[in-house]
Amino acid sequence: MPRLALPETWDEETDVVVVGCGYAGAVAALSALDAGARITLIEKMREPGGISVCSAGGVRVAVMYLGRLIELADEPAIFARPLHPYTQALLACAPSAARAPR
Repeated sequence: MPRLALPETWDEETDVVVVGCGYAGAVAALSALDAGARITLIEKMREPGGISVCSAGGVRVAVMYLGRLIELADEPAIFARPLHPYTQALLACAPSAARAPR
């Protein structure tokens, strides 16, 4: 894979720089964005991800709102029974194959 040429100077202003787009990096970037920050996300891999999303074979989901953790649950539970109204609203607007127009 060819490497991208990096600029010699950086003249962009940003509030938060997040290095890596694994689970923790993505949550940090989204939390900063929710709080109104300008973010720069730096990822070295072609496909973002990482191993931090898996823990003991399961996936934990953290929901952040305005920079605060509002819900943390195992993946099946958060989709089946979201507790916080913000989590419910996020899930209600997520694309779904069942709701897709035909």
